[in-house]
Amino acid sequence: MPEQMTKIYKTKLKEGKASLLFPHSAFMKRLFDLFICFVAVVLLLPFLIVITLFVRITSRGPVLYWSDRVGLNNAIFRMLKFRTMQINTPAVATHLLADPNQYLTPIGFFTQNKF
Repeated sequence: MPEQMTKIYKTKLKEGKASLLFPHSAFMKRLFDLFICFVAVVLLLPFLIVITLFVRITSRGPVLYWSDRVGLNNAIFRMLKFRTMQINTPAVATHLLADPNQYLTPIGFFTQNKF
């Protein structure tokens, strides 16, 4: 990167790539990201509340659970999910069960439905 450009703009390095940002654009991007997140939460909250109530009404046990997933570079991370399977489901991958539908909760049939 030419030296005169680094004097004019602030340079941010991320994963070895340089991107030029005006001094105020990083703040504006952050503000925009927060605004979009707020709007998404407001729009999705009624659906999340309805799903929570349906899971609570149709089955016993916790509404949410932590699922172990494999991410980048085979790193295991935990993801919070709505519970769609019954409490007594064996701790194996769903595709390994003989009849996985027998373990679904009533709301699990709709939330796991693959279109």
